[in-house]
Amino acid sequence: MKKQLLLLLSVLGLVDSIFLSWKHFKNIIPPCTGSIFSDCGQVLTSEYAYFFGLPLAYIGIIYYSILVLSLLIYLKSRNRKAIYIFIIANSIGVFFSIYFVFLQLVVIRAICTYCMLSAMITFSIFGLWQNIFNKEKKILAVISTSFIYHHFLKRIFFLLNPEIIHNLMVKFGVLFGQISIFRFFFKYLYVFEHKSLAQKIFGIDFKNPVGLAAGFDYNAQLMWILPSVGFGYQSVGTVTNHPFSGYKQMMLGRLPKSKSLYVNKGFKNIGSKKIIENLKNRSIEYPFGISIGQTNDKRFVSTLDQAIDDIYFCFFSFNKSKVHFSYYELNISCPNLKNGVDFYSPAKFAKLANKLKNLHLIKPVFIKMPINLSSDQILEILNTASKYSFIKGIIIGNLQKNRRHKSFDKEEISKFEGEPGSFSGLPTSEDGNRLIKFCFKHFKKRFVIIGCGGIFSAQDAYKKIKLGASLIQLITGMIYNGPQFAAEVNNGLDELLKKDRYKTIKEAIGVDVVS
Repeated sequence: MKKQLLLLLSVLGLVDSIFLSWKHFKNIIPPCTGSIFSDCGQVLTSEYAYFFGLPLAYIGIIYYSILVLSLLIYLKSRNRKAIYIFIIANSIGVFFSIYFVFLQLVVIRAICTYCMLSAMITFSIFGLWQNIFNKEKKILAVISTSFIYHHFLKRIFFLLNPEIIHNLMVKFGVLFGQISIFRFFFKYLYVFEHKSLAQKIFGIDFKNPVGLAAGFDYNAQLMWILPSVGFGYQSVGTVTNHPFSGYKQMMLGRLPKSKSLYVNKGFKNIGSKKIIENLKNRSIEYPFGISIGQTNDKRFVSTLDQAIDDIYFCFFSFNKSKVHFSYYELNISCPNLKNGVDFYSPAKFAKLANKLKNLHLIKPVFIKMPINLSSDQILEILNTASKYSFIKGIIIGNLQKNRRHKSFDKEEISKFEGEPGSFSGLPTSEDGNRLIKFCFKHFKKRFVIIGCGGIFSAQDAYKKIKLGASLIQLITGMIYNGPQFAAEVNNGLDELLKKDRYKTIKEAIGVDVVS
């Protein structure tokens, strides 16, 4: 019924424009001139009644004809492209209607009844389709933003130093997050709450499974804007007990052909004390976790025992803080630390877990795993981790260290010869997916799995889910695809679930793994 009402309003607008066009053609002023409330003659004969020499009434015929035809096509074929045309046309119409109403009220100081009727019709159509075509509007916003990003913004950004662009994007994110009208506008454009994607995990409500991985918002600055562009949660950090300003050599690089980023940050962050101070008692719209790792500074950490104490104290600080976070992430997977201390052997990991056990943590802990260990090594670590009840899940995984991986473009990877960092994005996908499948097969009743790495489409995310991941995380995919990417993945996941006839995402988790 609402769609038919849209069509009726569009036809009414078309009739109004045809009437005004006919009067203009006959050089006749419509019968409202001289009335108390309006003066059509003053408006219709003014210089503002023309647009590049063409009477606005003629343009109105074109405008309303587009609305009528696109609606008729949609009602007959359910073709989404027709509705995209309708939405774009009406949105442009609203913009110009506001402008022309302003001209009548402020500049000309006279009202044309028929012009105001057209404006009211346009506004009514705009308000009516907001509910009817809400999903189509958001999909169109995602498509439009993606087009602008790929064809214009990314081309400019990729000419500049990636560290500069990262810092600039964070600053914009902070600015937009502080201003409620921006948050509302982005949410209006991008956020559609798909019921099929909602989950409750360890008592935490995730509206969708798409999270921002640790390594982007390492100083906890973006939690106010990310929910407005489609993210369902995020990991802050990785945070360390003491601050680390990053390495003097290159920390970020791009490999476009390999769909990858060179990463050598080594847990760059301002330290747990400042982050706790910035976040305490602040309300955040969605779940977020604190990713914790060892301080990357040999003045504080150079031995296994020092690393354990350092990590313990960081957990202790957040555990007693008034920061309203949802989970912990224990990052044992960073390949770019100075001291060479790792927790990859069962004995080392058990020593760390025994220390953390003394904190009696209530919030769940997820272990962020490396992807370059063998299945047997992963099995040993997780067999050990499974003995500790506070460890609830695993994140698979982190950066790719193997520079001979087949996904690398040889010419691109050669440019980073001699640099100590590792690589994100597509080169992590194959090993990560292998380990997700392996871990789900062996630990599906014990651990919740978060799939991370190499997600450049909804299909990539869906593959990780079908291999056993309950949630997914990304960074590189957003950098290559644009700020709308989280919303794009969510929309795509909803469509993929419907295609496979799943009502909820939980039904799809692990379906590609043979028990």
